[in-house]
Amino acid sequence: MNNADLQKECIEKIFNSKEFSGSTTYKSYLRYLTDAAAAGKELKESTIAIDFFGKDASFNPAEDTIVRSHTYKLRKKLEIYYLKEGKEDKCRLRIPKGHYEVKFVYLSDEKLTFSNFYAQLLQHKIYLLAFALLSMVTVYLGIQNFRLGNTLEKYQIVDERDPIWQDYLQSDLPILIAVGDHFFFMEYGSDYDNLLAIRDGNINSIEELRDFNAKHPDRKIQPADEPYFPYHSIWSLPPLLSLLYSVNEKPILRRSSTISPQMLNEYNIIFVGSIKTLYTLRHIIQTKSHFRYEISPH
Repeated sequence: MNNADLQKECIEKIFNSKEFSGSTTYKSYLRYLTDAAAAGKELKESTIAIDFFGKDASFNPAEDTIVRSHTYKLRKKLEIYYLKEGKEDKCRLRIPKGHYEVKFVYLSDEKLTFSNFYAQLLQHKIYLLAFALLSMVTVYLGIQNFRLGNTLEKYQIVDERDPIWQDYLQSDLPILIAVGDHFFFMEYGSDYDNLLAIRDGNINSIEELRDFNAKHPDRKIQPADEPYFPYHSIWSLPPLLSLLYSVNEKPILRRSSTISPQMLNEYNIIFVGSIKTLYTLRHIIQTKSHFRYEISPH
């Protein structure tokens, strides 16, 4: 069987595995990457975002991590496949970290027997000593790894079948935590001879700031460069991150003010913050849920 046939068989085994059953998005994404590799096409993050995920030319990888997050998830699914169903596969598919080029790795059929290996070591005593020391270190690290594994098993905070969290933990979509940030703007204060950071409860977006500017053209104000997070947004993060890390989930963090409507279909979103910092998420709650709320001045 030549390499082309091995590669084809390798891909089909992955697609027919339990790990990828029902994962239409990741099957399609893997097919896209393997086809690009076969065609010798050099892939960049922006290219994938436009060609596969349907983004437009304004795609900014610094603000939108859809390509990186889906690639991370795909690597994770491949690792699980080769640990379980594909552990006997001689041809294995790899996506090196930091790259999007698919590589096929072939495991050699030739295995060095222990007797031959030991005989070679006897001819070089210094190597034998090094081998003995390495064996001792390996045993020690193995014991420590076993102890650490037991500790980590007890560390798991939530089960993936938990009725509250299972929709997040069993989904193929990456998890995004939207941290509520207040909208601030800057205005020059002549008394202080410096720019002042101002928070106005009636101005919670760029659009509302523009409306205010139109009504008060004499005021020289501009959006603040730095975000401001109220304490209740930050205090919520440690227990939430601990819960997700305990089940090997690596969520993406974003300010709630940067969430766009398109992102609602690309991520499983967890919001932490005050109602005033919902921004785009506010419309979802008001139109697609049974929740209703009012904000009283304070």
